[in-house]
Amino acid sequence: MYGNPEAWPEAAVVCAMPQPGQVPRPCGQVRPIATGDDARRWRVEVGAAGGVFLWLETPDPGWEIRVDGAPARAVTGAGILHGVEVAAGDHLVSARYRPPGLIAGAAVS
Repeated sequence: MYGNPEAWPEAAVVCAMPQPGQVPRPCGQVRPIATGDDARRWRVEVGAAGGVFLWLETPDPGWEIRVDGAPARAVTGAGILHGVEVAAGDHLVSARYRPPGLIAGAAVS
């Protein structure tokens, strides 16, 4: 019914992490595979120069991000932009959230 045509999609591939107020330049495609409260997966196709896969999620140290099954270092941008650098080609990106201290707390109890 209502919409903002300038709103960010939930996930996107851009050529570089945008600065505040900067319009991002898309350089790939994203297809969600699985979404949930604490785990998500996407099929990502990235252009020849590589890019940054972004999703709208609060950057939090509890997120574990993987690209093709390998751990990846998260990058953050303005506001709630959170993502990971990806090389050219097709990839499976996954993110899983585990509250910091959960494992240690479970071991103590």
